Amino acid sequence: MDCWLLNTPAVNMPDEWSLEWLADMTLTHWQPLYFGSLVAAIGCAIIGYFGMNLYYRRSVLHKWNNRKGSLANSGLSKQAAK
Repeated sequence: MDCWLLNTPAVNMPDEWSLEWLADMTLTHWQPLYFGSLVAAIGCAIIGYFGMNLYYRRSVLHKWNNRKGSLANSGLSKQAAK
């Protein structure tokens, strides 16, 4: 994703990973890594925010409908109206 956003060439992965290769890649390609991580974090935060907002609204609506139904069945709504 970061290569696409920054219009940089992709780096080929080696056949065997080593700590030296990882350190070299981190030092030379840290900008695309951090930028891609930032974009992914912002995207996940937006999805999480709206997802939790939707979940909360549905939960409150469900509880509200259950409360209205239980009041109508118990006859308390007629007593409260007097």
